[in-house]
Amino acid sequence: IPATDGKALISEVKDVFKVWIDQDFLRLDANEPSNPTPEAVPRVYEMERDTTFEHMFDSVCKDKDKICWTQSQIIGFVQKYPNWLHPEGWATFFPFKSKGNFFVASVRWHDPARLDVYVSLLREYDGVWIAEFRNRVVLPQL
Repeated sequence: IPATDGKALISEVKDVFKVWIDQDFLRLDANEPSNPTPEAVPRVYEMERDTTFEHMFDSVCKDKDKICWTQSQIIGFVQKYPNWLHPEGWATFFPFKSKGNFFVASVRWHDPARLDVYVSLLREYDGVWIAEFRNRVVLPQL
């Protein structure tokens, strides 16, 4: 993922997320710019077992700060690697932090050319994601 200035916010990039940008980015205060970031190497995983967000991320690293992206990095990934997003419209998950809280951005293809994005507050979302759909998770290389 290219280096960023940290200023880009998901809620403002309507040219990237053309179908829908979840208004919860604003309602949940999940809209904080970051400091500039260096180039980063992403790792893309596909779910193999039913799991919750909490277990999904804890299975990789208990220190969530180490596996969070900035919103600018998420935007950079989506722009540079759109073919790495789940091709069948299922979610690709990106953990990020805003104002001390952990969130997950869920990016999906609405149709072959347009994306939407939703946000979940990690501590409040305890639903189980079904492995059958092979949702993807993008994490920084540790």
